[in-house]
Amino acid sequence: MKYGHAVLIDEFKKWLRTFEGKPQLDIKLPEETEALKAKPSGRQSIYDSLSALGAMRLRFYCATFTEAKKLMRQKENGTWYARRDGCNRACDRAFKRFDEFFGWLDSKPIHFTDGWGNGTPK
Repeated sequence: MKYGHAVLIDEFKKWLRTFEGKPQLDIKLPEETEALKAKPSGRQSIYDSLSALGAMRLRFYCATFTEAKKLMRQKENGTWYARRDGCNRACDRAFKRFDEFFGWLDSKPIHFTDGWGNGTPK
């Protein structure tokens, strides 16, 4: 900078004097603020719930996971689960989502099954 050290200190002191007698801003202390909510872990896509519902329907109508994979491969941009446990996790998420929305019904979704092949025969 082109200004000398003493000049900078004098100007800074003048700037500080402009705040004398003025009230400070009201700042809430950390104890008074609400607790911050942590972001949910993992991916949060708006389509995950629909994909999970599709997985639940596949598990309801297909006797085996292999049969469900054949149906999934027929669609170019559809839902794809490479492993059975991933599809089962999606079904569990769909059930939890259903319970969040319709927990007051005291019933399970129409397409809920405990495992593969428990749905109605074709």
